[in-house]
Amino acid sequence: MKKYLPLISKPAIALLLAISASLILHDFLVKYDNKYTSAMQPSSGVLTITDDNLHEQVISLVDDWEFYEDKFLMSNDFASHRVTGGHYQYIGQYPDFTMRDSQRSPFGYATYRLTLVNEGEPRLLSLLIPSLYSSGHVYINGELVYTSGNPSAEHYQSLIKRKTLTFEFDKKSEIIIHVANYDHIYSGLYSPPLLGSPQAIQNRNYQHLLFYSFLVFTTLTIFVLCFVLWNKHKKLKI
Repeated sequence: MKKYLPLISKPAIALLLAISASLILHDFLVKYDNKYTSAMQPSSGVLTITDDNLHEQVISLVDDWEFYEDKFLMSNDFASHRVTGGHYQYIGQYPDFTMRDSQRSPFGYATYRLTLVNEGEPRLLSLLIPSLYSSGHVYINGELVYTSGNPSAEHYQSLIKRKTLTFEFDKKSEIIIHVANYDHIYSGLYSPPLLGSPQAIQNRNYQHLLFYSFLVFTTLTIFVLCFVLWNKHKKLKI
């Protein structure tokens, strides 16, 4: 009986270590990779940026995006004051276009809009666009700068990917995102875009790459360790 105790304890220790590592990882993610705890947030569709509040931080653009369902709107629509029917929405508030209304379809199309106001010096900014479910166009100051699939109903094509965009930020910039989804469980923007200096966004991309590479390596290591211990225990029992 005694000779089996060490064999029983090793998997238990491995399990406890895995649980402890998971708890530590959870706390780390909440503190350092939580997209919903950025101190600076838009309000009523506008984010004001100064030299003091930007520095090298990365801003998660979560709150108070203008949202217009079943409309593809452009800069000239807003400039001519012809736009009606929108409301403010934080990113991740709804997973699809039903907006938790069982009578609505989860599929469709919409426009997101956010205005950036610069009270500091002109600068370059980078915008990290997360996955657009399941297709989209991104316009900055009225110019089409990014295409992911084709959101047009007549020529719809889904394509989900991330993209970093860099643009000149003078006094004011307008971000308009068209999204359409007819085949995915999620619809629209479900993760917030990230805004910061080109260097800050590049550093964030590197951090994500290293972090998730570490997760994959750690998971595989734990799996191999558990398999070796299980296999060794099985052979000894036989």
